[in-house]
Amino acid sequence: MTVPHALVSLLERYVEEDPALAGHTLETMTETEAVTVLKALKPRFCAQIFPHLQVTYAAALLKEIPPTLFGEIVERMRPEQAAAILIHLSHDLRKVLLEYLSPDIKRELQELLTLTENSAG
Repeated sequence: MTVPHALVSLLERYVEEDPALAGHTLETMTETEAVTVLKALKPRFCAQIFPHLQVTYAAALLKEIPPTLFGEIVERMRPEQAAAILIHLSHDLRKVLLEYLSPDIKRELQELLTLTENSAG
């Protein structure tokens, strides 16, 4: 399903105006609907929403979006925020998705994830 350009423009303005409310609204949708919205938005708008999502919901959405969009979103997030979400993905999926990040961000996230995993045990 493609989203008309005018509607995408409206969604982007909504996210710019209040990313927290946009995140809350996204959480009221099914994962399929939310993924459709995320795919329609430019990555910079998606990255504004993700810090406002519950981490388990954000992780569920990251599993469903294309890996290249994953990389574009995560690279725009604060590493601590991204790690808090990524820790909810399986180790194997994280390994695959981290390959879509720049080497510096990948390394930083791997360090944060290792610290988080070690402190949880």
